[in-house]
Amino acid sequence: MMTQYKYKESKMNTNSSKSNLSDLSLNKKYTFKNFVVSKSNQFAYMIVKSICVDDEKFHHLYILTGKSGLGKTHLAQAIANCFQKKDRKVVYVTAEQFLNEFLANVRSQTMERFKKKYRTCDLLIIEDIQFFQTKETIQEEVLYIIEELLAKEKQIVFTSNINSIDSKGIVDRLLGKLKSALIVEIEPYDVDTKYAIIKQKADLLGVKLSDKSINYISKYINSNMHEVEGILVKLKAYSQLMHNDLDLKTVKKLLKKKK
Repeated sequence: MMTQYKYKESKMNTNSSKSNLSDLSLNKKYTFKNFVVSKSNQFAYMIVKSICVDDEKFHHLYILTGKSGLGKTHLAQAIANCFQKKDRKVVYVTAEQFLNEFLANVRSQTMERFKKKYRTCDLLIIEDIQFFQTKETIQEEVLYIIEELLAKEKQIVFTSNINSIDSKGIVDRLLGKLKSALIVEIEPYDVDTKYAIIKQKADLLGVKLSDKSINYISKYINSNMHEVEGILVKLKAYSQLMHNDLDLKTVKKLLKKKK
């Protein structure tokens, strides 16, 4: 049985902090145009893009799954940016921020404001929903939001670093709703895709690398592309401060071999 919570609802206090303070800032560079499409993510890309292109046709709950660094956030923010350009109401948060905001509104007795924000948007995106596991109280609120938004034919996109919707720590009613979603897994990148992503990020950062250097980096890293940005920033800093070109020998020296 779901944990019950009690709160006293009150009228919105105009002196209180704005209800969108927990929203994450969208990265305007995260668009469909600069997303590197490959076999590992093509289906997820097409699904998410179709929501934006034809949002009056698709009224569903979507879950993007996959390990960290595979592009879930890029796709999530791409659709958010697309909806914002259409002047649609978007709420984009992490699961942890959602929980913190929920608790803050319970304490301040402003749950009506919380409900209005999350139940009246055109697009709701919550990242890392695996964070909700074992937290029954918040799962109840998530379920109510899902049901109301779907009844209004609004869009919901969740992301998770767990590839399957596990019953562990998820109450039955919410579990059933999540399993009815369109779940799309993003698989690890192959070497060619990593090469394309590294080249794109290097160009954006103004880091000049030879094909051999990019090939070396693509084999050096795993599939977590978050690692790439740190490597490129390091290479750029070295090149600018030491006034040296980033040839393959220099790249190997700076990265060194993993143990």
